[in-house]
Amino acid sequence: MHKDGDDYLIDDMRGLVQFIVEHGQTYPSLRNLVSINEQVVLEHFHRTGEVPPGIRIVSRETEEGSNVTKVEVHTSRNTTKKF
Repeated sequence: MHKDGDDYLIDDMRGLVQFIVEHGQTYPSLRNLVSINEQVVLEHFHRTGEVPPGIRIVSRETEEGSNVTKVEVHTSRNTTKKF
């Protein structure tokens, strides 16, 4: 990050997001610095299979005529948990 006049510019957005993810619970006000565009995150996930740091994508699927719901949780560590 560097100052440009009265503004601060971010040189490494991914690094800033990772910093917020790592320290957001300790300093909750950090979460106010960014907002998540869910549509962009989902498009990126469908295109690449990657989940950005600090994001968890949960998908649910129920088959017609079944009372069982399959749940998948995708995280940034490229792990998928199926329930």
